[in-house]
Amino acid sequence: MKSCKNKWIVLIFCTCLLVFTKLAYDVFAINTTKIVAQGNQYVYVGSDRNYKQLIFQLTQKNLLQNTASFERLAYLIQLDKRLKPGRYLLTANLNNLAIIKLLASGKQTPVDLVFTGASSIGQLATVFAGQLEMDSTQLVQAIFSADFLNEVQMDSANIIALFIPNTYNFYWNTAAQECLQRMYKEYQKFWNKKRREQLLQIGLSQAQVSVLASIVQKESNLYSEMPLIAGVYLNRLNKGMPLQADPTLLFVANDPERKRVTADLIAAISPYNTYLNTGLPPGPICCPTVQAIDAVLNASKTQYFYFCAAPDFSGKHLFAKTLQQHNVNALNYRRALNKAGVYK
Repeated sequence: MKSCKNKWIVLIFCTCLLVFTKLAYDVFAINTTKIVAQGNQYVYVGSDRNYKQLIFQLTQKNLLQNTASFERLAYLIQLDKRLKPGRYLLTANLNNLAIIKLLASGKQTPVDLVFTGASSIGQLATVFAGQLEMDSTQLVQAIFSADFLNEVQMDSANIIALFIPNTYNFYWNTAAQECLQRMYKEYQKFWNKKRREQLLQIGLSQAQVSVLASIVQKESNLYSEMPLIAGVYLNRLNKGMPLQADPTLLFVANDPERKRVTADLIAAISPYNTYLNTGLPPGPICCPTVQAIDAVLNASKTQYFYFCAAPDFSGKHLFAKTLQQHNVNALNYRRALNKAGVYK
């Protein structure tokens, strides 16, 4: 009888052990095997550390094999109180415990913020806010704050030059102020000793180079032409001639659909109207690229004072030394626009 009783005890014990093992497996070790088919996935924990939003993401993206199992373990470990804000990479074969540890550790995966340029601070803020947690309105306010403008020694017209198009590595939950400090450091790094020496050779300040580079940027997408275009504009500046840069008038128009400079734009009263005003406008008309800035710093030595878009719409330009030749080139281009039905 005693032997039989022991057998029952052993049987009950083994059964309980199996049940416990199964429960423990369900809670601790279920793998997120669905990620294998979907590829690596990211989840985001906002600065408000909203646990319910996290569970919604995991469910919506269908990442977990068993959401209830994950929530049971998360409850036991009090993940809702231990969450760290950030962007987290979930890879194949992470079990519940590994995921929870990751979300509580703060070991987030940085974002490669791709910034190709913008024509205004508003556009710029939208690009940054679209890839980071920050609010675009708060970023605009931080950029135009008196404290920041004083720190970087810029004004509201040329502050856009601080943001040089590139790919930057940021944590997703980087605050606006921290982001601006990083961009200021990148700006200072960009203007290295070599580029500062080139400033002396062409007789322009950093701000002036950025303004001219923004015009060059809008004139041509052909890097091979940029130094020559910059050389023409420098010739005009040195002679005291108005730049007569069409992109500045399109900037004044503030109409993305506008393709052609017409008489009303030429007559527009604005400090950015380079037909009516001599010298450079008060600020850049876009964020100039590295290539455009370096094109100004390495501008071609040329005898050209004029250029006009080629009538074949290839993106290339025709350059001229005399106004007479330029007028011929400009007339041919206007005829091409008329033939193509471009009147505005």
